[in-house]
Amino acid sequence: MDTKGLKKIFNELFKVFGPPGKNCDDLQAIITNAYLKHKTIGEATQYLVNALFGKYGLIVINPDDAQLKALFVPVMQDELLHQNAQPIIAFQIEKLGQHYKIQAHPRLINLFYLSDQLRERIEQRGDEWVVLNSDKKWNQDELLLELNTHPERFSPNVMLRGLFQETILPNVVFIGGGAEVAYWLQLKPLFEHFKVFYPSIHLRQSVLWIPKAQSDLRKKMDLTIAEIFKPILDLQREYVSRHTNNEWQIGDENSALEAIMEQLKSKAERVDTTLGPAASAALTKMKKQLDALEKKMLRAEKRKLDTEMERISRLKSTLFPNASLQERIENFMEYYLEYGPQFLDIVKDGILPLKPHFLIVE
Repeated sequence: MDTKGLKKIFNELFKVFGPPGKNCDDLQAIITNAYLKHKTIGEATQYLVNALFGKYGLIVINPDDAQLKALFVPVMQDELLHQNAQPIIAFQIEKLGQHYKIQAHPRLINLFYLSDQLRERIEQRGDEWVVLNSDKKWNQDELLLELNTHPERFSPNVMLRGLFQETILPNVVFIGGGAEVAYWLQLKPLFEHFKVFYPSIHLRQSVLWIPKAQSDLRKKMDLTIAEIFKPILDLQREYVSRHTNNEWQIGDENSALEAIMEQLKSKAERVDTTLGPAASAALTKMKKQLDALEKKMLRAEKRKLDTEMERISRLKSTLFPNASLQERIENFMEYYLEYGPQFLDIVKDGILPLKPHFLIVE
């Protein structure tokens, strides 16, 4: 896919870059050279990744190379003629769906056709194979001739991508995020079917970057690293508990009332056994009323600590944007603009790829 039309997008992007200085100039130059001085998205991405990570040692291959694609022809031919992937993956999805969020669903044919500015799905219709949104179509003999002559024109979709990846560049271990691990678990029987080595799957580290301002605020609020991972309402409630006389909590009274109500329930049932449910309903109603009263008293205490509550809210929204992890929401550019390439050095030096720990950089 070409890079035409991206200049306008980057002009808008650069308007929000800042502060001015070397980091800003360097990143703007990297992006400009990547996307506006290369003809395709693939070339641009290769340049960008090399500009950022090449100093650590990096190998980049082009998976659309005809010789690499030729290694995958047997799988692609099976997919086009027999469509074995769909039932195999569907069966695995049915089992995993009880425990994991399903990341992707297979199609009958899990291949795209590539040509100049075209990447469209292939479908079989009767005795013909067609490329959607184009006039491209083949009978079986024509299809197999195209596949074997130009394998680079056929591209696996998400369901076959892992299989292709491990065919051309086998790995001992695949390290990925939570969603990637769940996705790779969907693919395991597909590897077994095509006799491709299935790597060991490891969950990668996640990283939380705490800038100095947020670090100072965390310490000022006397919050531990572990505590900042708690839901904001729990964090505020615990803070109020530590910094007030706790008169808003009615746990003891609740327990005492429950004991009294159980005594009344027993007494009512001795008078008439059918009164038990009525007594239970009364107890449930009173518990709800007490919970509502406690929440009102908690809100009153929070108002007294309004500044502190706002600080906790600000801290959480900065470190966990949209109540999610930084890595799922934020882009590396905002950190690069502030810290430069040192940002990548710090993260790389801190990461322990095979350790199941959450990395905190404060």
